[in-house]
Amino acid sequence: MIVTFLITATREPMGHTTALYDFASGLSQRGHEVHVVHLPPTNRRTGKPARSLDEMEWFDFPGGIDHHFVDDFTPAALPRADFVVPRFLDAAASEHSFFRDLGPSAPTWCGLPVQFVQGYSVFPESHHDEQFWLRCPKICVSGWLRDLVISRGVSAAEVLLIPNGIDLTKYRVEVPIADREPVIAMNYRPHPVKGSGYGIQAILAARQTFPDIRIVTFGTRGRDDRLAADIDYVESPRQDMLVGEIFNRASVFVAPSLLEGFGLCAIQAMACGCALVTTANGGSEEYAQHGKTAMVSAPRDVQTMRANIEALLENDHLRTSLATHGIEHAQSFSRERSAALLEQFLLAYREDPNTFRGKRHRRQPGNAAAASTRSVRPSYPEAAGPGNPFGHAVRRVDGSN
Repeated sequence: MIVTFLITATREPMGHTTALYDFASGLSQRGHEVHVVHLPPTNRRTGKPARSLDEMEWFDFPGGIDHHFVDDFTPAALPRADFVVPRFLDAAASEHSFFRDLGPSAPTWCGLPVQFVQGYSVFPESHHDEQFWLRCPKICVSGWLRDLVISRGVSAAEVLLIPNGIDLTKYRVEVPIADREPVIAMNYRPHPVKGSGYGIQAILAARQTFPDIRIVTFGTRGRDDRLAADIDYVESPRQDMLVGEIFNRASVFVAPSLLEGFGLCAIQAMACGCALVTTANGGSEEYAQHGKTAMVSAPRDVQTMRANIEALLENDHLRTSLATHGIEHAQSFSRERSAALLEQFLLAYREDPNTFRGKRHRRQPGNAAAASTRSVRPSYPEAAGPGNPFGHAVRRVDGSN
C-alpha cells in the first residue's frame, strides 16, 4: 500500500514529528511505499524550517522513504496514495481548508484520510476540536486521548488507540545501569505545560541532600538564562548523542510535565536504562507504574518529586530494579509493533472505509464540552507548596489560570 504523511519539517527535534517519522519509517521497513511531504512550520515558535534531510540530522531516516520538501501546500504536492495523514491542522496551516473538508467525497487520488491525535492543551481547544471532527478515523497515541476524543461527541467507531513506538535498535542500553554515576537528565522545554520549572526545583532540592549529583538538561532552543550555571544544557542533540551521552550516562530521568499526550522522551530514556521519575500527566499512564517501572507524583508536586528522586539516589537496589523493569516494559513500545498495528488498521480501513466512519454525534457546545474534557483528563490532587520557580503563567489543565 502507499501512504503519504504530511509533517512539519524543522531543524530541531520535536516530539510529535519524531513520533510520526517513526510510524512512517516503520511502515517503510514493512515493505510499504511511504511518502513524507515536509511542510514548513506554521509559526516561528515551532522552529526553523528544514528544506533538506541535511538540515534534519537529529532523525535517522531509513532508506526507502520518498521525501518531498515544499515551501507551501497545494493539492498537487500530494502523490497518488491509498492513505494520507495530515499534520495537526491549525488555521495558519496552508492545507487547512483542503483537509477540513475531507470526508466521504474526498478526492480518491490522494488516499483515504487518517488523523493522528498526539496531544491536547498546547493549542487552543477550538483547534483540537476541529481536528477531532475531521471526517476520518482518529488514531490516538494514548488511552486518555482516546477517551477525550470520544467524550467530545466523536463516534467510538472512528477512534483507535495505537501507542507511539521507538527504534529500539537505537534507544538501548550501552552503559550498564549498575555502573552509572549520579547523573540526572531532563528535557527542558519553556512551554508552561511541560513543567520544567517544577522539575528543576525538585532536582535542585534533591541536590541539597546529594550535593555530588550532576544535572544534564537538553532542549530545542538556546540555553535559558534562568538555568543555574552548574546545570549542563545541550541544544538540539543528535540522536546518537542523546542516546550515548545523555540517556546512557544518566541514572535518573525526570519528566515533570503537567500534561502529555504520550511523553516520548520518557519511554526513550527508559529504554536506555534510566530510572524514570515522572508526573501522572496522562501519557505516562501508558508506561509508568509507580514503584515498578517509575516513581510517579502529581504534577506541580515538587516535594514528592524531590522525594522520588532522593529515593532512587539513596537506594541503588530500587534504582536498578526500576530501571530493569523499565527496560523490559519499553520493549512493548517498539517501532515495529506500532507500525504493525497501524498496518493492520489501514488494511481493514481500505477494505471497508465505512466501518470507521461512525455516526455523527452533535458537537457539545461550550460549557458542556469543557466539562466532558475535564472528566477524562488525568486526575490528581492539587499539590501544596511552592509555585513555578521560573515565574511562568502556568495554564492549569482544567482550563483556568
